[in-house]
Amino acid sequence: MTTLIRWLKMPSFWIPLLTLALLALHPLPICFDCEGNDPWGTGYVPSDTSYDLFAIWFVSLSFAAGAFRMKKGWLLPIGLTIADLATQHLGGVEGWSLRANEGPVILIAGLFFGYTAFSVGIASWAVASLVRDYRSSRRDAKSL
Repeated sequence: MTTLIRWLKMPSFWIPLLTLALLALHPLPICFDCEGNDPWGTGYVPSDTSYDLFAIWFVSLSFAAGAFRMKKGWLLPIGLTIADLATQHLGGVEGWSLRANEGPVILIAGLFFGYTAFSVGIASWAVASLVRDYRSSRRDAKSL
């Protein structure tokens, strides 16, 4: 029980769950190499703004996980990618299409962009730490 409570306290665990819930309410079916809108005939075509908001959510949270040194933050891009992949069928993506086309592209793109943003976040944290240490050492040198 204490392990579950520890996991629930970590944002890298509950943020993907929140994303999964939001994508279950408003699924964003992704179609690669489609010839027109509504390729699966469901009548549900989300706006481009929805995709843009999800991309901003995905990249900014991955960046923040690295920049703020979130505990087990390396799990966040994986969780967000799995949440996106798991809700594709709710938007009408056929299983064969998800397995053969959209799934691999979502995995590759999601993990690439997620870990790129995470790495940039870690780099920004490292630079900020170096600058902070440099300023602190200069301040200490002036006080002597």
